[in-house]
Amino acid sequence: MPLYFGLRVADSVERIGGRWPSGAEQTVPGPIEIDTLIEVTEE
Repeated sequence: MPLYFGLRVADSVERIGGRWPSGAEQTVPGPIEIDTLIEVTEE
């Protein structure tokens, strides 16, 4: 399922984090440049 985030004037993000339906939390470290496709699978 694609998710899109509005970053206003930011050039990058420090990290992306989320919680899976299983309750597990996961973080993708950055910096992550804008207009980048990140594919994340539950660990």
